[in-house]
Amino acid sequence: MVPYAVGVNFANASFVGTESALVKITGDSCNLDETADYTGTCVKPVELPLNTHQEAPVGITAYRFTLPKTSLTGSFSFACANNSVLEYSIRRDGSAANVNAVACGQPAVNFPRNGQYGYYLLVNNSQAATQGFQIAAVICTNETGGPDCKTTVTMATAVPRLTLLMEEVHYFKVNATVAQQVWVNARAVNGSQETVVNPIVMASLNQLPQFGDADIGACTQFYCQYVNVIQFNVSENQTWYIGIRNLNLAQNDSTVGVWFNSICAPDCQDHGTCAQAGPKQGFCNCIDGFIGVDCNTPNGFGPQFIVLIIIAVLVALTAVIGFGAWAYMRRKRGQYDIVS
Repeated sequence: MVPYAVGVNFANASFVGTESALVKITGDSCNLDETADYTGTCVKPVELPLNTHQEAPVGITAYRFTLPKTSLTGSFSFACANNSVLEYSIRRDGSAANVNAVACGQPAVNFPRNGQYGYYLLVNNSQAATQGFQIAAVICTNETGGPDCKTTVTMATAVPRLTLLMEEVHYFKVNATVAQQVWVNARAVNGSQETVVNPIVMASLNQLPQFGDADIGACTQFYCQYVNVIQFNVSENQTWYIGIRNLNLAQNDSTVGVWFNSICAPDCQDHGTCAQAGPKQGFCNCIDGFIGVDCNTPNGFGPQFIVLIIIAVLVALTAVIGFGAWAYMRRKRGQYDIVS
């Protein structure tokens, strides 16, 4: 139920010229409202509500369930009723027939991802009577997600500067519309260096993305050497979650700049020039004396500070000279008063 890409590698490195290969894809396909059971037969799955007791009949039954679109699902698990004996296989967006079956009581699926069609479930009841089970899902509220709903999510409105520990992920929520696309930029901050190890940016629809398990897990722009970017349009109102993950193995507390809906960080023009295109697209080139993704962090004594210092010195000298002249004139006037 998802697209596949097939690559052909010619291992003969000494071959020069053109070569052709016949690629033949064989297999069975089911309708969009069907899935395959363990025998390869296409069956229509039973729609399965979350957190609702179900009775699995004897034999193999196919089910399908989806996660809520308005709330984050922190985790879910296949829970059997008391004394029930069942095996199950589960897969997102495809048949679970080729997934190894496991028994009840396996660990929960943390940070689930809904995908395009949801989860397909094959339940094998080898007993002589129906067996009870349910998909026990933890639905999070108050902009939290992840296992036990302990992961906080920030609305994508501010321009924060994050400090990320090793392998730490920070999440943002984006309410995308036809008029407002999903557009997030991230760049590591390391003094005045241009070449840095940028964090990874990932995005998933309705659920929290994970490293290696996200709807979009890489840059979507042509140039991403200086700024890592995910940018795309949507055809309807959708909720997307953005994950920012530190990839700098040499710096456990990397500082990262994150901004939305603009090529360069806002306020770049205050003390820098935004690269609108080319390999440095999204990079804010700072004037002397400023650093950072938006060029708003002072760095030593730049020209503007030197000018201010010169002005201050001149003002101070003027004041000293003026005071000296005033004191001298007053002294002379005092002497004239005595003589007269």
